[in-house]
Parts: sequence; structure tokens; C-alpha cells
Amino acid sequence: RYLIINTAGALALGHPVEEILGHTDAELVPEATARRFREADAAVIAAGQRQTQEETGLMGGQLRSWHANKAPLWDTDGRIIGIIGVSREITERKRAEAALRASEEQYRELFTTAHDLIFIVSPAGEILLANPAFEQVLGYSGAEVAELTIRDLLHPDSMTACQAHFAEVTSGQDAGWVEAGFRTKAGGVVWVEGSCTCRFQAGRPHFIQGIFRDITERKLAAAARREAEVRFRILFDRAPVGVVVIDPATARVLECNEVAARQLGYTVAEFMRLGIADFEAVETPAQTQAHIEQILRTGRDTFETRHRTKTGELREVFVTTQVIELAGHRVSHCIFIDITERQRAETALQRSESALQQAQAVAQIGSWQLDIPRNILTWSAEAHRIFGIPAGTPLTYETFLACVHPDDRAMVDRAWHAAVGGAPYDIEHRIVIGDTLKWVRERARLEFDTAGRVASGVGTTQDITGRKQAEQRLAAFAALGRRLNATEELKEAACVLTAVADELFGWDACFVELYEADQRVRPVLTMDLVDGRKVEIPVVPTARPTPAANGPLIEAGELILREPLAPAAGERFVPFGDTARRSASLLFVPLRSHGRTIGLCSIQSYTPRAYTPVSLETLQALADYAALTLERLLAQE
Repeated sequence: RYLIINTAGALALGHPVEEILGHTDAELVPEATARRFREADAAVIAAGQRQTQEETGLMGGQLRSWHANKAPLWDTDGRIIGIIGVSREITERKRAEAALRASEEQYRELFTTAHDLIFIVSPAGEILLANPAFEQVLGYSGAEVAELTIRDLLHPDSMTACQAHFAEVTSGQDAGWVEAGFRTKAGGVVWVEGSCTCRFQAGRPHFIQGIFRDITERKLAAAARREAEVRFRILFDRAPVGVVVIDPATARVLECNEVAARQLGYTVAEFMRLGIADFEAVETPAQTQAHIEQILRTGRDTFETRHRTKTGELREVFVTTQVIELAGHRVSHCIFIDITERQRAETALQRSESALQQAQAVAQIGSWQLDIPRNILTWSAEAHRIFGIPAGTPLTYETFLACVHPDDRAMVDRAWHAAVGGAPYDIEHRIVIGDTLKWVRERARLEFDTAGRVASGVGTTQDITGRKQAEQRLAAFAALGRRLNATEELKEAACVLTAVADELFGWDACFVELYEADQRVRPVLTMDLVDGRKVEIPVVPTARPTPAANGPLIEAGELILREPLAPAAGERFVPFGDTARRSASLLFVPLRSHGRTIGLCSIQSYTPRAYTPVSLETLQALADYAALTLERLLAQE
């Protein structure tokens, strides 16, 4: 029973003082709480000495805690007759301690399981603590991390920015986010972004905590996108024909190269402010919109039209368009080829025989007539020139067929016999003249006698080799971009470059070499034709001329045509592979990236006069295109 209690104690029990005196715990608090109080008091009596206890009980419907100092109360005979105690309520403190423990457990779980890199460093930069993700991503053990400072891990390119970030954080400022590169144990670089916060003690920086996220893949993807954009821009700007990107929704120009703008008399900036209606001279805006909708359905189209120049002149244009995805939108990628001169030449063919011969030479179009019953073929002078057969040579259908490329011969024969049966005859195929391959377009109109039997055929043969080569160059550039995107090693990229060059020009030997910062030469790929097979040739780096020795070659490239039997005295090139014979035709181009020469590429042929200045220009474009990938792969090693 309570004999004495102060006001604070009464408030804790939830009753006035007068209602407490003379009563037991069982009469004042819930039974479970009263039982714990009695057990605590019994422990003090049993021990016969003062004890400090923490008591918890249900008071007023709430769980509350006290810190109690209790001691036995003795009478004059030394008998324990009661308990005297002083209690201080610690409910709020206990709640705060529980919340702190929960918070610490949550933080430790977050620290341990987070995928982000979390670390704590001293103001001097020593790493005091790092989470498992930090160790795993950078490849260090916990013991190794403890021996490092944050400066040991920072990439040199990130040092200045991170030092400024730390200075702001330790001065109490909100420094925001920072991007940095951390060097891994294996020697690589992991790019991260995040921020740091500083904890202060007595007004001085105590420790700095950093939380950073790995953005390496995002950085590499961004770099790849930039590289792809640069390659696309090189292809776009250097294309030998007009290239235009049209927005199908508005029929307006989104992009164009200089050739497209120049052939209509505009600057690029002026042309990009135009819509199709501003230069289209055949279709009305409504017809153009219907044409665009048809192209969107079919995905592509090829047609001839007429364009109006800035000065009002009309130009005949051959258009090839294809629907592509660009930045998530469907657009029309168009190639504009000005065929005005060809059209004028074709018109001139109808005026006079004299004009016909001149026009045929200009347009590279020959005419022919076949007397079918007698199998006598007659060619114009231009047709003789195209097929490389001297005028006056007796000609038959079989003579013509023998000139056709073996792989195209069956197709051409089928098309001709179908035309004899009434089908249209308008085909493109290859012909072979000595060592030269040409492309021609054949068109014909057949004449029938009064009995309905085919009597003769009259037609034209147009040399379209230049157009086909332009198409092949465009296709080669597109293939080069796709194949380079998939490369992961320097030699693989070099093989892609030389393979595309082989498709365009052909070669018997080639090499690709890169220049180190100290001017040393690093051979990447060297191949030669040995015993009829193209094989890789091992090359000692010190056997290659230095960049300084190759000065003229790496500045502007060079086309070298040598006579097969010319003496080799004064030879300035180091032979490789099959040294028993010299290359007769050689192309050298520098590998240039962002205005800097990083290496040299060469293709060579044992055939005299195998290459032309156009070959040199095209190989240079291919090399510039591939140099971006080579430099990227070199930087990733």
C-alpha cells in the first residue's frame, strides 16, 4: 500500500494523491502492470539493498517506462517494513532510442544492399567506410579500400571538378551533383554521378558522405550515339548526290546536304526553310501529299520529276526515296539526282541523226537495231564504244549475249524472249569488256509484220556505270556504318574498312596502321595475295616508316601508278608479304579523326592503272568514316 507519494508520482499513476494513499498497485493500475511492480519490489526486499531498475507498464491506456531507484525501508529493529523509491519517466527517451535503432538498421540495410556506390571519407580524403557496391564495382576488397584515399581513385580528368565539389561541401554549401570517373583495380574507368554531404562537429568538417550511381553504360551509349551522328553527318555531307530529309507530316525539308541545295541554287540554310511545294514543278500540293501517303504505305519509291531553282529555271530530277526512322519519327530520306542534261540529250536524239551521235556520246546512250529473222545486229558508234567492239565487226544477238556478265546472261536472255512474246523490255545488267566491268540499261521496242510476227527490235543501251558506282558507294558507306557499330577490336574495325574498300575497288594487298603518341607505328592489319589467297602478314612495328617519314602521305594521301617493268631503284616504300613482285597501283590515305591524323591506310593492286583519283577520294572518305571508330576502340583499350 502506498504510504507517501508526491504529486508527480500521482500524475504518473493517473490518480490524485488522496486516491492513491492506502491503496495497492493492483487497485490503481492494470493487473499485468501491478504484477511487474510487485516483482520488482520483491527483488529489492529479497536483495536487502538499493537497486536501479527500468519499469514498463500500461498507464492510462499507454505503454510507459520509468527509471527507478528503490531501497528497502527498515524499522528500528532492522526489519524491512516497506520500499522507498524515486522514479523518473523515460517513455519519450525509450521511444527515441527505439526509433534511432530502427533508423540505424534501415541505414545499414540500405548501405549494404544499395546498388549505388556509398562511401564515407575524412576531410583529408581517407576512405573510412565503403559499401559492398563500391568495392564490387571498382574491384577492390574492403582491406584494399581502407588503404586508399579518394584521390587515388579519381580519374585525372575528374580531379579539378571533384576538388571544387569537396571544397563547396566542406564549407557548408549545397554543391549539387557532380560527374566523375573512378579508376578500377583492373585499370579501367567507371563513370559515376552523385553528390556529397558533409557532417560537422564543433563547427569543423567531421566526415563527408558520398552517394554515386554508375553511369558508365549511359556514357558509352551517349558516346556511341555521338559517333553515329558524326558518321551519319560525314556520309550525309559527302554524298556525291543531293540528299534531303523530308517531314511527311508537313512536307517540309528537315535536313539537306550542300549538293542538294546547290543544284537548285540555294544555300543549305535557305533550302532548309523550304517545303516541297517551293521547288516541285510537276505535282500540286494535293498531289504531293497523296504521293507522300503512298510512299508511307509502301516504304519507298523511285520516280522522275521536275524541280524549280531559286532563279525559276526548271531542272529534271531523278528521285529515290525511302521511309526511315529518325529520332523516333518516320521521315522520307530522299536522293535527288539532276538528270537535266541526260533528259536534254534524250530529247536531242529525236531531232537528227547528226545530233543523235553527239547526244549519244554525251548521255552515254547507244542505239541498236536487230533484224530478228536474219539475226543481224546493228549498233551506233556509241554502242560500239560502250561494248568495246570495233565498228565494222559483224554482230549477232549471240555477239551481244557473249558480252553480258556470265551471272546476268540467263536473266537477259529470258527478258529478251519475253519481249519477243510481247512483254516490256527495260532491264539493267552488267557487261564485261576485257578487264573492265560496266553496267548498262537496255530498252527496246519490237516491230511486227502484217502477219503479226516479230520482225525487228529497236532499242537503246545506256552506260549507267557511274550511277551504279554512286549507288554502290552509298550502299558501302551505309554498310560500313552498320558493321563498324558492331566492332569491338581494332583489327575487326580495320577488317571492316578494308573489306568495304575491296568491294568498291578491289585490292591485292593492304595495311592499316596507327600512330602512338610517341610517334611509334602500331600495325593493326597487313594482308597480301600469296599463292592466290589473301592472307594476313605479320609485321614488325619498327620496320614501318615513322609518321614523319610518311609526311606527304598522311597530309593528303596519294595515288601512285607504276609501270610493271619500271626499275625499283629509289623505292621509298617498305615491301611486305610477297616481295617478289611490286604493286602497280597504290592508294595511301591518312586516318583522320576530329582534325587529327591517327594513322595510315593503304590498298594496293598488282594490276596497272587499277585506281583513279575518284578511288583516292572515296577511300579517303571511307578512312575518315572508320577513323572515329578506330580512335574510340583505341581509347577503350
